[in-house]
Amino acid sequence: MDCTQTRLFPPHPEGVLLSTKQIVELARILALKISEKVDHAFDTQIPRHKLLQPLAFEPLKDDQHSLEIPAGFTYLGQMISHDIVAPTNPKGEEAQRHVTPCLNMDSMYGDGPDFSADTLFNPTGKFVVPSHINYDVWRNTAGVAHIPEPRNDENTIVCQMHRVWQNLHNRFLVETGHFIQAKQATISMFHQVVVTDFLSRLLDPVVYQHFFIESASGISDFTTPIDAIPCEFSHAAFRIGHSLVRPVYRMNHIQPSYTLSIGDLLRGNKSGDIPPEQQIDWSLFFGQASQKAGRLDLSLSGGMADVPAEGNIVTLNLLAGNKSQLPSGYDLRHSIEMHFAHLAKATGLTDSKPVAALEESHLSEAYQILKPIIASEKLPLWLYILLESGLSQPANTRLGKLGSIIIADVLRHSIASFYAAQQTTMLTKQRQPVSTLFSGNLSPVMSNWIAQFGDSNITMTRVIQYSQSGVQ
Repeated sequence: MDCTQTRLFPPHPEGVLLSTKQIVELARILALKISEKVDHAFDTQIPRHKLLQPLAFEPLKDDQHSLEIPAGFTYLGQMISHDIVAPTNPKGEEAQRHVTPCLNMDSMYGDGPDFSADTLFNPTGKFVVPSHINYDVWRNTAGVAHIPEPRNDENTIVCQMHRVWQNLHNRFLVETGHFIQAKQATISMFHQVVVTDFLSRLLDPVVYQHFFIESASGISDFTTPIDAIPCEFSHAAFRIGHSLVRPVYRMNHIQPSYTLSIGDLLRGNKSGDIPPEQQIDWSLFFGQASQKAGRLDLSLSGGMADVPAEGNIVTLNLLAGNKSQLPSGYDLRHSIEMHFAHLAKATGLTDSKPVAALEESHLSEAYQILKPIIASEKLPLWLYILLESGLSQPANTRLGKLGSIIIADVLRHSIASFYAAQQTTMLTKQRQPVSTLFSGNLSPVMSNWIAQFGDSNITMTRVIQYSQSGVQ
């Protein structure tokens, strides 16, 4: 279904908020803003495009890293997006798999663009994976990844994360002896990680409590199956991941000086095995000692200004908003306050401040362009959500109210739809935490999980450890 037909609220009455000329000029200015970022985790200086900083070379302070989000969650977010959002910029005539809005891991379990899902598994129900390495996926003789979602092989981090979840399924299969139980447990554990380990860090705490602990009402009726992903999510709110991208990534401890930029990580249309030097030590991406994601703000790492085979990400995101006639952040906020007053009040949206122009001393050339747009309340939704994160505490470490509401509403609906499809009990007015949906599918595997970790807590770090210790 086309995005312009799938939305939470009506399109902007004027059609577009920024002209193409304004978008191109804004993207040009933002892409020229360069500063130097210090990676304090490893005491390494690395160049970074800071899109809204003066043209200067001043190291950023420690607190300008995201304080809560390990770097790996940027790419868990990308896996989520690939599972439920069809390509918004498809390349030519390339075959694409059928993407559904239910977060059911079809990007790992489903049919591929030109092959059946049956070919992903051996006769016992395990994923077919390379036996000689534990970090890449099965490839054909031409080096093309045999996975349903080709986009999961366009980035070496996402591809290796895909393999982690394949490994987890394979271990669950050994433990349960049943393909369906292993699949359902893997998907439910994915949901648990998404909700309790990722969204709990990303979203405004009050919004998170409202949607996932209290299971209170939102914009969508999440007790019914989801029909499509709204464009407010796909074309704006969930594109905040572009701000989380780091300038460079250290991949492992074997070669401490070896780092990859976003351009290096993007495999594009390349085929062939992931090189051994790019094998990930996941402790550098999740956990206490991990590299941290970038700040949630209007700054992007240098490689994002000119993504290979894509172009300037600012231009792409703003043009996508124009194409789908997204309302401004202000319009969307007003719509929620008008039509969902209880939601706005319960989550604190009503009492929060809308995005306003910054102090004059903070204005750069780019802000001079944005200032009249903000004053007229026509700031595009993507930019609004990124600027709104500056209102979080500490600033730029979490999403603000509006961005959190959109993402929480859509992902809760998408996850709950998986359990509706299983004909299991949906959440009701009893307001049980969303995590209660997962328990039935996880019960067959939790005894071994608890034996290994001592409790039932589920995190991405533990998923990785558990998948690596199992039989592949």
